[in-house]
Amino acid sequence: MARDRIFEYDQTGLRRRVRVEVLPDRVRIGVKARAPRELAWDDLTSVRLFAVPSRGCMNRGMALQAGGRKLLFERRDIETISPDSQAFFAAADAVLHALQQARPDLKVRMGVSRATNLAIFSILSVPAAAICLVALLLVPEIGEGGLVPCLGSALLGGCLGVAAWSYVPWRRAQYLSIADLRERLARNCIFPMPA
Repeated sequence: MARDRIFEYDQTGLRRRVRVEVLPDRVRIGVKARAPRELAWDDLTSVRLFAVPSRGCMNRGMALQAGGRKLLFERRDIETISPDSQAFFAAADAVLHALQQARPDLKVRMGVSRATNLAIFSILSVPAAAICLVALLLVPEIGEGGLVPCLGSALLGGCLGVAAWSYVPWRRAQYLSIADLRERLARNCIFPMPA
């Protein structure tokens, strides 16, 4: 990669500007007026790409880690065709392109972190179990008009349990090579890329 590439976008629509500089030997990320932080390609130990629905929006991002240091750049949006979203996607693709040149051996982890999985799983599974317990306690009341509350509790608890299961923390993470990931991104398989 012979030249520097610079991307700027609004992270959340609330004037929180992010600047991503993809340099030949490193990436530099600055948020708002804070001093930019950077990591060298050679020092990277892991890369993670995620897309998580949150309150009617989609939170997409890339986490780069070198030892104990971590850089994160992300975009939270409702639509993927805005100029800010397209700048985020272009920055993610430029980082992947630079990584493909500098570190073709590195695999990209897909999805949220294990800690996030554990937190979401716990938040959903504890109420699911409690609501299913309530449903079991209502079983003796079925003959006395308790059928609807019993079935309603069982259904709600089951739905929460299914939602919790999609975040089980012991599931093996999916890893993709950088080349495969860039190909999928170009085909809109992971999240939409600008044309």
